[in-house]
Amino acid sequence: MHDGTTIAFEFAAAAGAHPDDVKRIAVTVEELLTNLYEHGGIKNDERVSMELFVTSSEFSLVLTDPGRPFDPRTDAGENQIAPRGGGAGLKLVRAWASEIEYTSSPAKNRLSLRIPRRAMG
Repeated sequence: MHDGTTIAFEFAAAAGAHPDDVKRIAVTVEELLTNLYEHGGIKNDERVSMELFVTSSEFSLVLTDPGRPFDPRTDAGENQIAPRGGGAGLKLVRAWASEIEYTSSPAKNRLSLRIPRRAMG
């Protein structure tokens, strides 16, 4: 998980992103990867694929995993916020993303999202 977060942070920074966007991208990746390993049943020897893209107006993230299906666009788990803080990370991800797409097949799940870039200056 740490590697994915570091890669996302470095990618956004190298793209010349606003410092707030760099943090947002890193936190988004950290939250999504944490959920995959803690709740998605991903084992250490299973592969999670992460792709990052950037344009002048947005960042795109695509995660593909072999874990249990879970659509983060839904409000599932909203009542689990207390006492452990469960669900707070997904609320942030949904608030920051301008678009979230999710598909699931017997072999894999695919989550893609877009996060708008802030203007520098």
